[in-house]
Amino acid sequence: MQEMVEYYKEDDALIARQFVWMSIMLRRAETIAPQQKQRIQERLRMFERLWDEDPEIQRIKAEAQAQGEARGEARGKAEGEAKAIEVSQELVVLVVGTRFPTLAPLVREKVGNIRQLEQLSILARQIATAPDEATARWAIGTFAA
Repeated sequence: MQEMVEYYKEDDALIARQFVWMSIMLRRAETIAPQQKQRIQERLRMFERLWDEDPEIQRIKAEAQAQGEARGEARGKAEGEAKAIEVSQELVVLVVGTRFPTLAPLVREKVGNIRQLEQLSILARQIATAPDEATARWAIGTFAA
Protein backbone atom coordinates (compact mmCIF):
# COMPACT_ATOMS: atom_id res chain seq x y z
CA MET A 1 0.00 0.00 0.00
CA GLN A 2 2.83 2.38 0.83
CA GLU A 3 4.41 1.71 -2.54
CA MET A 4 1.13 2.55 -4.26
CA VAL A 5 0.84 5.79 -2.32
CA GLU A 6 4.33 6.77 -3.41
CA TYR A 7 3.75 5.71 -7.02
CA TYR A 8 0.36 7.47 -7.38
CA LYS A 9 1.17 10.42 -5.10
CA GLU A 10 -0.15 12.87 -7.69
CA ASP A 11 -3.55 11.17 -8.08
CA ASP A 12 -5.42 10.69 -4.80
CA ALA A 13 -8.58 9.61 -6.62
CA LEU A 14 -6.79 6.75 -8.35
CA ILE A 15 -5.19 5.62 -5.09
CA ALA A 16 -8.59 5.66 -3.40
CA ARG A 17 -10.14 3.55 -6.16
CA GLN A 18 -7.30 1.05 -6.00
CA PHE A 19 -7.71 0.72 -2.25
CA VAL A 20 -11.44 0.23 -2.60
CA TRP A 21 -10.81 -2.62 -5.02
CA MET A 22 -8.25 -4.06 -2.63
CA SER A 23 -10.80 -3.89 0.19
CA ILE A 24 -13.43 -5.66 -1.90
CA MET A 25 -11.01 -8.40 -2.90
CA LEU A 26 -9.82 -8.76 0.70
CA ARG A 27 -13.37 -9.30 1.97
CA ARG A 28 -13.87 -12.04 -0.62
CA ALA A 29 -10.52 -13.73 -0.12
CA GLU A 30 -10.68 -17.07 1.65
CA THR A 31 -6.95 -17.81 1.73
CA ILE A 32 -5.95 -14.97 4.07
CA ALA A 33 -6.06 -15.57 7.83
CA PRO A 34 -8.73 -13.53 9.68
CA GLN A 35 -6.12 -11.76 11.85
CA GLN A 36 -4.16 -10.75 8.78
CA LYS A 37 -7.34 -9.56 7.03
CA GLN A 38 -8.16 -7.40 10.03
CA ARG A 39 -4.71 -5.76 10.02
CA ILE A 40 -4.95 -5.05 6.30
CA GLN A 41 -8.47 -3.63 6.64
CA GLU A 42 -7.34 -1.32 9.44
CA ARG A 43 -4.54 -0.05 7.20
CA LEU A 44 -6.98 0.44 4.29
CA ARG A 45 -9.33 2.45 6.52
CA MET A 46 -6.59 5.03 6.94
CA PHE A 47 -7.12 5.92 3.27
CA GLU A 48 -10.94 6.22 3.40
CA ARG A 49 -10.61 10.00 3.44
CA LEU A 50 -9.19 9.81 -0.08
CA TRP A 51 -12.26 7.87 -1.21
CA ASP A 52 -14.69 10.28 0.44
CA GLU A 53 -12.96 13.28 -1.12
CA ASP A 54 -12.90 11.81 -4.63
CA PRO A 55 -14.91 14.09 -6.98
CA GLU A 56 -16.64 11.16 -8.69
CA ILE A 57 -17.68 9.66 -5.35
CA GLN A 58 -18.95 13.04 -4.19
CA ARG A 59 -21.01 13.34 -7.40
CA ILE A 60 -22.46 9.84 -6.92
CA LYS A 61 -23.29 10.59 -3.28
CA ALA A 62 -24.96 13.88 -4.24
CA GLU A 63 -27.06 12.16 -6.91
CA ALA A 64 -28.08 9.41 -4.51
CA GLN A 65 -29.01 11.94 -1.85
CA ALA A 66 -31.06 13.99 -4.33
CA GLN A 67 -32.88 10.86 -5.51
CA GLY A 68 -33.57 9.84 -1.92
CA GLU A 69 -34.91 13.26 -1.07
CA ALA A 70 -37.12 13.28 -4.18
CA ARG A 71 -38.50 9.85 -3.30
CA GLY A 72 -39.11 10.98 0.27
CA GLU A 73 -40.91 14.11 -0.87
CA ALA A 74 -43.04 12.15 -3.34
CA ARG A 75 -43.89 9.58 -0.68
CA GLY A 76 -44.66 12.32 1.83
CA LYS A 77 -46.87 14.14 -0.66
CA ALA A 78 -48.75 10.95 -1.54
CA GLU A 79 -49.21 10.07 2.12
CA GLY A 80 -50.38 13.61 2.89
CA GLU A 81 -52.88 13.55 0.04
CA ALA A 82 -54.20 10.15 1.11
CA LYS A 83 -54.66 11.44 4.66
CA ALA A 84 -56.44 14.57 3.38
CA ILE A 85 -58.82 12.41 1.33
CA GLU A 86 -59.51 10.21 4.35
CA VAL A 87 -60.23 13.24 6.56
CA SER A 88 -62.46 14.77 3.88
CA GLN A 89 -64.40 11.53 3.56
CA GLU A 90 -64.92 11.51 7.32
CA LEU A 91 -66.09 15.12 7.14
CA VAL A 92 -68.72 14.25 4.52
CA VAL A 93 -69.94 11.34 6.67
CA LEU A 94 -70.09 13.64 9.71
CA VAL A 95 -72.05 16.34 7.85
CA VAL A 96 -74.54 13.80 6.47
CA GLY A 97 -74.87 12.06 9.82
CA THR A 98 -75.57 15.38 11.52
CA ARG A 99 -78.03 16.76 8.99
CA PHE A 100 -79.63 13.58 7.63
CA PRO A 101 -78.98 10.63 9.99
CA THR A 102 -80.99 8.20 7.84
CA LEU A 103 -78.52 8.76 4.96
CA ALA A 104 -75.44 7.99 7.10
CA PRO A 105 -75.20 4.29 6.06
CA LEU A 106 -75.55 5.24 2.39
CA VAL A 107 -72.88 7.92 2.51
CA ARG A 108 -70.45 5.65 4.42
CA GLU A 109 -70.81 3.11 1.63
CA LYS A 110 -70.49 5.61 -1.24
CA VAL A 111 -67.94 8.16 -0.02
CA GLY A 112 -65.08 5.64 -0.08
CA ASN A 113 -65.29 5.66 -3.88
CA ILE A 114 -64.52 9.38 -4.09
CA ARG A 115 -60.72 9.85 -4.29
CA GLN A 116 -60.54 13.54 -5.26
CA LEU A 117 -60.38 16.28 -2.65
CA GLU A 118 -62.23 18.79 -4.79
CA GLN A 119 -65.19 16.47 -5.29
CA LEU A 120 -65.34 15.69 -1.58
CA SER A 121 -65.30 19.41 -0.79
CA ILE A 122 -68.11 20.14 -3.23
CA LEU A 123 -70.16 17.22 -1.89
CA ALA A 124 -69.70 18.42 1.70
CA ARG A 125 -70.89 21.91 0.75
CA GLN A 126 -73.89 20.59 -1.19
CA ILE A 127 -74.98 18.38 1.69
CA ALA A 128 -74.42 21.15 4.24
CA THR A 129 -76.68 23.46 2.21
CA ALA A 130 -79.17 20.86 0.96
CA PRO A 131 -82.73 21.98 1.73
CA ASP A 132 -83.97 18.43 2.29
CA GLU A 133 -83.00 14.74 2.46
CA ALA A 134 -83.97 14.08 -1.17
CA THR A 135 -81.53 16.70 -2.41
CA ALA A 136 -78.78 15.30 -0.16
CA ARG A 137 -79.50 11.77 -1.45
CA TRP A 138 -79.27 13.06 -5.03
CA ALA A 139 -75.90 14.76 -4.28
CA ILE A 140 -74.50 11.59 -2.69
CA GLY A 141 -75.65 9.51 -5.65
CA THR A 142 -74.25 11.97 -8.16
CA PHE A 143 -70.77 12.28 -6.67
CA ALA A 144 -70.37 8.67 -5.55
CA ALA A 145 -71.51 7.11 -8.81
